[in-house]
Amino acid sequence: MHSRNHRYTEGAIDMMANGRKTMPISFEDVTSFIPDQNPANIDLAQAISNDYYKYEPYLRKALHQFLFEKSEEEIKSSDIFDIGFYNLKATEK
Repeated sequence: MHSRNHRYTEGAIDMMANGRKTMPISFEDVTSFIPDQNPANIDLAQAISNDYYKYEPYLRKALHQFLFEKSEEEIKSSDIFDIGFYNLKATEK
């Protein structure tokens, strides 16, 4: 888990230093993230996958907070950042 945290911290710093607004996040990391084995957290990846637009504002807010904590760049409350998921499994609906 530590190496993932470090990867995303480095990614956040790089993203901000280069003026980018989208943070790439591996969906495999989301599916493997089960803090404290809480059953509510086990379905996190499924919930995001099924209802992305429902959770998008919360994901953006979490990313904004993460960038605020990790980046040395100035972050304004009006700045909009996005998450770009990769490593998603292809599904048909």
